[in-house]
Amino acid sequence: MSQLNIVKMMEKVNQTFVSVTGHSISFMDSEGRSVLPFNLSIFSEFCKYVINSEKGGPKCMECNNLAGVAEEELMPRISQCYLGLTMVTIPIVVNGKCNYSVTCGQMLMADEKNKFLAALPLKAKELELDAEKLIAYGKKVKVVNEQDVATTMMFLSLLAEYISITETQLEMGELQAKQLTDKIKLEKNLRETQFRFLQAQISPHFLFNTLNLVARVALKEKAEQTADLIYNLSDLLRRSYTTSNSSCTLGEEFHHLESYLKIQRMRYIGQLETEIWLEKAVEDTVIPVFSLQPLVENAVIHGLEPLPRKGYINVSAVRDGDEVVVKIIDNGAGMNQAKVDQILNGQVEPSRVQTSGMGIKNVKARLDLFFGNRYRFGIKSRPQQGTEVTLCLPINLGRGGQNG
Repeated sequence: MSQLNIVKMMEKVNQTFVSVTGHSISFMDSEGRSVLPFNLSIFSEFCKYVINSEKGGPKCMECNNLAGVAEEELMPRISQCYLGLTMVTIPIVVNGKCNYSVTCGQMLMADEKNKFLAALPLKAKELELDAEKLIAYGKKVKVVNEQDVATTMMFLSLLAEYISITETQLEMGELQAKQLTDKIKLEKNLRETQFRFLQAQISPHFLFNTLNLVARVALKEKAEQTADLIYNLSDLLRRSYTTSNSSCTLGEEFHHLESYLKIQRMRYIGQLETEIWLEKAVEDTVIPVFSLQPLVENAVIHGLEPLPRKGYINVSAVRDGDEVVVKIIDNGAGMNQAKVDQILNGQVEPSRVQTSGMGIKNVKARLDLFFGNRYRFGIKSRPQQGTEVTLCLPINLGRGGQNG
């Protein structure tokens, strides 16, 4: 994909995202430089006031640049700006290299609001700003919670994956410019949807009708792989943004995993084999929604992306007495026992284990709330020999988890 096409796509995504969420996003290259021309209008009144000041402007630019993902890191990141607002950064990875990253901000976490407002008088003095005006603007900053941030990370991760796959396909000559234009109508027309950000939902009708239209265009132009990619992306988006339950069945979770792994196989053409098996007897077992996808994504990003050889992932769930045993096995880079112990004990920094806004630590916390002490979580791994993650869950066949 040419630099011009990338910039055009990012401009459209930027305009649409701001209009439907109220949060600004910025695209950075691997050197921390903004890809798009600076546009003050996309920022909140609070940020505009600070950016327009002599001392505040350089501070804001520095924070935005530092939020960018380092080329060698290839990891999602949550950071804070100079004034305490939260920013979410996702890498856009193509062929194992981070050419760009996308950052969303600036958001005020609900549990940080009082601390944020209390610090503004001192910050105003440091920046030589009117304290009353800064506080007044600060009170208008949109407040979000952890679920909102997780939703933002998931949305941006899907967007980054979409851009990455599209660029990879174009580099291989499997897509034409017209197909690309049709596909990015999704971003162009998102302003017409009713994106319910706080509930992590997109109004589905227009979004999925557009995806199906683009898929039909791809089939008409005999781009079967493109159509298959779009159908699987549509399935992922449908579940991510229309799910209102906090739980789902293993059958639903495995269906989601199949779509995710199909996309990854298209991304790593000829370099990734996957096998997925769900015993019928455990299909209706209820688990917290999105419990397995982050673990599978960890296997792809941390286990297989660094590999010089062909990768393999096996996901299975079978009944063993009164338990369901879920295994996620890869032949990837693996890790030593010290690193395994750190992960199991929650000692690894969140930015090192997060994928799509939900890391292993977060998954374990949600399993704790759902199952209490009635489940087991284990990791076996050896460097250069792969990793095996095992979940042993109690059989339950009704929504509600603990009461099922």
